[in-house]
Amino acid sequence: MSNKQIYSDNSDNNNFSNTQITNNFVKINIREVEPTIKNINDDLNIIIDELVNLIFKEINEGRRVIKIRQHVIDNIDSYNIFLKKVYVDLLNNQNNSNFIYLLGYFNFYGIGTDLNQEKGFKLYQKAAELQNRAAQLNLIREYFHENICLDPKLALNYVKN
Repeated sequence: MSNKQIYSDNSDNNNFSNTQITNNFVKINIREVEPTIKNINDDLNIIIDELVNLIFKEINEGRRVIKIRQHVIDNIDSYNIFLKKVYVDLLNNQNNSNFIYLLGYFNFYGIGTDLNQEKGFKLYQKAAELQNRAAQLNLIREYFHENICLDPKLALNYVKN
């Protein structure tokens, strides 16, 4: 009888230990996941900023649209990220003018989504109103080089700024 009691006591201790270990593991997992999510968001911000800077630089250098578009795609590929994922992340983060602008760029040139120049143009305008220089430069370029309807006074205002 005492053997059964010892076995029973060990079983209770094992259950208690397993519960403690599980609880500690859950706490560790939660602590580790939160910084990882923050790191992913920080990395996404860096990638988006780099893409916007790349586009801005290449437009200023007078590169052709098709070359810039390909450089954007190549740059995203170099991060081993799917275009569709970047597009979805842009959709879900519309509180930053670079995200708004790049979503417009993706729509305007059909990157990671169907070509939708009207939607892209509206997003350019929204980002430009938030003083996004890349969006303003794109609007100027579209007006002067591609003859897309933009209020000429608005285009000149972007040039002055």
